[in-house]
Amino acid sequence: MLRGKHQSGIALISVLFIAVVLMILASIFSSVITSENQSMASNKLVDIGVQVADGISERARMVIIDEYRNSALTNEAFLKKLYEGNYSGMAIDQVFSTSLDGYNAKWKISAVSQPDSDHLWVEIATTATTPKGAQTVIKRIGFGTSNIFQLAMLADNTDCMYCHLKVNGDVGSLKQLAPGWSGANSGKTSTINGKAYVAPTGVTGVTGYRTDGNTSVNASSASKINDADFTGGVETDYSGDKLPKDEDGDGIPDFPALTREMMAGNSYGTLTGGEKIIGIPSGSTLSSLPASSNLTTIKGKYDGNLILEGTATNPINLDEDIYASGDIIIKGYVTGRGALYAGRNIYIAGDLINVNPADKPGQGVCSSTTDADACARKNIAAGKDETRLGARGSIILGDYTETTTGGNPNLWRDMQAPDFFRSQFGFQTGTPKYYDKRNGDELFEIGGVFKNVDGTVVSAGNIAKGSSGVDGQTAYDYSFKPGTVTNSGDFQAWLGDDLYQDFLGDEVRGYNLWRYDVNSSSYASSTELLTELQTQFAGSTASDASLLEIADALKAGNTTTIDLKDINGVSVGEVNVRPNHIDVITDTKQTVTKQTKKVDAFLYANQRIAGKAFNAPMVINGGMIAKTLGVLAPGVMDFAMYGGFKPSASRYQALDNIDCSSSSSADLIGAPAHEPDAVDCSLTINYDNRMKTGGYSYNLIAAKLGQTLSWSLADKRTDRVE
Repeated sequence: MLRGKHQSGIALISVLFIAVVLMILASIFSSVITSENQSMASNKLVDIGVQVADGISERARMVIIDEYRNSALTNEAFLKKLYEGNYSGMAIDQVFSTSLDGYNAKWKISAVSQPDSDHLWVEIATTATTPKGAQTVIKRIGFGTSNIFQLAMLADNTDCMYCHLKVNGDVGSLKQLAPGWSGANSGKTSTINGKAYVAPTGVTGVTGYRTDGNTSVNASSASKINDADFTGGVETDYSGDKLPKDEDGDGIPDFPALTREMMAGNSYGTLTGGEKIIGIPSGSTLSSLPASSNLTTIKGKYDGNLILEGTATNPINLDEDIYASGDIIIKGYVTGRGALYAGRNIYIAGDLINVNPADKPGQGVCSSTTDADACARKNIAAGKDETRLGARGSIILGDYTETTTGGNPNLWRDMQAPDFFRSQFGFQTGTPKYYDKRNGDELFEIGGVFKNVDGTVVSAGNIAKGSSGVDGQTAYDYSFKPGTVTNSGDFQAWLGDDLYQDFLGDEVRGYNLWRYDVNSSSYASSTELLTELQTQFAGSTASDASLLEIADALKAGNTTTIDLKDINGVSVGEVNVRPNHIDVITDTKQTVTKQTKKVDAFLYANQRIAGKAFNAPMVINGGMIAKTLGVLAPGVMDFAMYGGFKPSASRYQALDNIDCSSSSSADLIGAPAHEPDAVDCSLTINYDNRMKTGGYSYNLIAAKLGQTLSWSLADKRTDRVE
């Protein structure tokens, strides 16, 4: 009995023990589950805190960007005011309170780069508070200039821009990349010592190059297009930040705009010295070229037009940014570090030469390095001259004129540049152009909508001649000549063609090579055409008999080469005749208008860069970027060879092998042929690497905003925004 009770007691104790163990385990499991749930909830709150802080920092980024855009300040000036505590809208460490999804947050600008540093940025600190504490996000956003200035050359379309061209630097193309002037392998005279970046939009062909049946493609080589060499290769379908993008959805890539407000409000530079500093106030015109300066100093900005000339002994001294609301005409020697901006056009009326130019790798301050970027930094440290030109309209190199004294047409020989410009840019009868009659802006037309370079829509009531525009034949004056558009929509020049030619000056050429399209049917007979040719060949010593032979061939529509002779039967040239066209080379020395063959500056224009040199090379030490480009320097003999014509006389053979970098070229053809920096007598563009290594840049172009440079989650209480 006792034994049975004892066993029953043991069983009861065992049951109770198991029950207690189960209760303990249940309690443990419950505690673990509760703890896990609490941990998950806590982690969720932490995640929410980070998300809220990041969301608010994005809001803060947009607030700062809007503040900058509304300030009409440059990125450097905006950051300088923040850095020095002089900006009225916000300040470093000024705390802003807000909320997101019911959670409170605070943000502030915690740091700003020094305004003169190579890389500009703003740092934002944002703290979000949840029931489990605070989370702080630190974000740094960029305020740098556009990366398009890392290219030596960039335009919408590069047709014919790779003819007889040498580039030392990278290039970009937004549409077709078609080296040469159209025929198969016609790009073979061009070499680009760099890489080509080709945008995907508008590019045709299996490998992204022009393949219209008239142009061959070296499909097996990624660095050879239509026989033009790209030593760094070609990247097609490129969508990176070296090329402008369509920011407003109108189908047109948006190049960084030069706005009048930005330029006028932020030009604090100084311009002094020079042989001539001539100011022409807005609304005034010139009837003759002033013999001397009427200004000694320009500070910041000038309301009107400027004519500037520097000499080797009295150069133009440029210190930082200068803005003229109208046109700027400049030539000669420049020293200092700065930029010239124009509300309309800039004209380079001859050579533009730095007094203290940058040294090349292996030379001068760069004697110890062969690296281009390292050399650029050494040139910056040495304070070498840096010249930048920026135009809201166009930059025109050399001559653009079509008339001379008394309004008479130029000789055909002197029409090479304007004829090329009209053809390249579409300024011909039946091709309308559009202008804002309030300020003269040239407009883009997209599906019946008219926009300026800022992307602002302009109503038809503000367009010169209404929505039908100005016919291209007349519009040439509006876009290429110094002047303004009146309230009635007409063009008013402030400087005549003859005065611009006077400012360019003259030079003597030993040989003259030129070509011209002749409308033979507009002349009733060969005799009438002979009278015209006597005028056009004045100074060549060609006899009437030779000129009549040319006239007969033109009227007959023949293709032939004529030996041009003087009255004594001595050969003085050759003329290749094709239907309605002549290619000419003459031996007689003649005085002609001086050209632009050397520019020590980086060129940027919102519309176009235009220029043509003939019988000579052209060198640009800097770079050139514009929506459209039309700069051509086909060299010496190649100019006459255009269209298949090559003079056969043995006395011209020396021109085939002329070395424009040698002074001997001047002995052969005259001073225009000599340019030491020219490669193969070509248009040569030498990129200024200082543009991407912290050198003087385009301060008055709207900044490339808001790219996140760094992001971090703060782990220190002192980083909190409180």
